[in-house]
Amino acid sequence: SIESLVEKCEIIFVAVQTPHDPLFEGKTPLPKERRDFDYTHIISVAQSLNLALKKLPNANPIIVFISTVLPGTMKNHVLPLLLDARENIGFAYNPYFIAMGTTVFDFLNPEFILLGASSKVVENLMVDFYSFINAEVVCMDIESAELTKVAYNTFRSEEHTSELQSR
Repeated sequence: SIESLVEKCEIIFVAVQTPHDPLFEGKTPLPKERRDFDYTHIISVAQSLNLALKKLPNANPIIVFISTVLPGTMKNHVLPLLLDARENIGFAYNPYFIAMGTTVFDFLNPEFILLGASSKVVENLMVDFYSFINAEVVCMDIESAELTKVAYNTFRSEEHTSELQSR
């Protein structure tokens, strides 16, 4: 249960899907109407964490979201729920650059580790956590990390599309 995780873990990684409308698959021209990802799953987990943190006032895990989101999502949707439960919550946005079929390899051999942290203390703890991986940890504020993840995905998608077109 989430309550058990909050009680027993020092770091909780939250990896939930952020579905998007099929029109926004990245290959076809965008329609004029813009839409964001569907954050229903992320908000649901944040609400569950809120309740668990309120029930366990002595537990103080670092909460780390790894899902791909648009800039401002953590500030607008997730952090208000967590801060409602705990004034000084340890929080990080730490999206992974992994692909289906090579998830473990990609996790253990990243080009870099992207980290947006709520404080220098959380940043240092997360950098220490990742010391077993031989990759640079690139630290920045949370919204910049959200933007960097989306921009990186866009660049990689464009690069992959160009490779396919040249064949």
